[in-house]
Amino acid sequence: STNDGFKRNLVKEDDTKLTNEIYINSFGKTENFNIKTATYRDISLTKNSDQYSYLLPELSYSKYNLFDNNNLSFNSIFKSQNSNTNQNKSSFINNLDYSTQEFYNNNLGIGYKFLTKLNNINYYSDYKTPNENLNSQINPVVGFDTSIPFAKINKETEQYIIPRILTRYAPGKMTNATSNDTTLNTDNIFSMNRMNSDELIEKDLSFNLGADWIWQEKKTSNKEPEKASISIGQVLKLNKDLDMPTKSSLQKTNSDIVSKLNYVSPKNFDITLKNTFDNQLNHVYYNDLTIKKNFSSAEINFNFYEKNSHIGNERYAKANLTSYVTDSTKIKIESDRNLKTDLTNSHKLGIENENECIRYGFYLQKNYSSDKDLKPATSVYFGVTLLPFGENYKIGY
Repeated sequence: STNDGFKRNLVKEDDTKLTNEIYINSFGKTENFNIKTATYRDISLTKNSDQYSYLLPELSYSKYNLFDNNNLSFNSIFKSQNSNTNQNKSSFINNLDYSTQEFYNNNLGIGYKFLTKLNNINYYSDYKTPNENLNSQINPVVGFDTSIPFAKINKETEQYIIPRILTRYAPGKMTNATSNDTTLNTDNIFSMNRMNSDELIEKDLSFNLGADWIWQEKKTSNKEPEKASISIGQVLKLNKDLDMPTKSSLQKTNSDIVSKLNYVSPKNFDITLKNTFDNQLNHVYYNDLTIKKNFSSAEINFNFYEKNSHIGNERYAKANLTSYVTDSTKIKIESDRNLKTDLTNSHKLGIENENECIRYGFYLQKNYSSDKDLKPATSVYFGVTLLPFGENYKIGY
């Protein structure tokens, strides 16, 4: 039916979790405060009452430049959760992060800085998650970040090669996170919080190795400079940790090798390629290619990505064209295709108008199903985005 087709445009065919959230954010110069409530529904569960879970509430406070120190920050977050009908858990988590200024030894040509993180987790639960009743943990993390920059500079270009090592240590045993979706990449390989979670702290000693190559033309008044960069990295450990996320390969002593290539042309052309390889460089587990081209009144974006082996089993191609009718009005054409099944997922045509606080538009969307017995669903809907909040509220017709 038309109504079913409209639902398929709002909810992806393989989605099993539905989310409703309300939140209020307050931002200051050096601090912010957030309030959030949410309802989640997992439609993959058989028992109807167990499908729902609630977050009532989540309170978060962050303070930066603590005591007028630019490198010291504090974060505190409280959550109260209910799931599986009658399972309750409350958590109160505090984080204190500090890093020194980067020092440079002129004799050795080495740059270095010290990093510390103190994580405190307090939670109460009436079920095993992973422990019942009141629990409290203190998780210290220390890091030593070193780099040896090399530079070649002439009248026209600048070129840098920067080998880097982050030695990181956190005592204790890792909480089981094998099913966590964290993957290793060049953006998080030197992060003190690679899990991107306050409740999952990576433990033990690790040596995070990498190198960056950066080349760029010197900027002139006539044109923007041409730029290119390559980043590569790997994590080495003395011991295996089978509790680390399977997708990250961090449970092994030698992780996968990750890389990122980027080229930016002064003619408004940008290409980025991200990869994940095995240790022998014989297999590619992850590919992500993004190509962007800007014209005077239009923009073309193309993305191809695939996941293999322990990272996933996906292969997609997506493309979109944006044409600017005026400074505030644009026409968008989008399409994406599942290359594993060789089926198109959707086509979308829309016209949008945007000002300082609101974005709205009309959209025509056609969704295809992997079930050949179902006809493609076509719908027209009106979409509104309140830009300060950044979440979409769509009304369909």
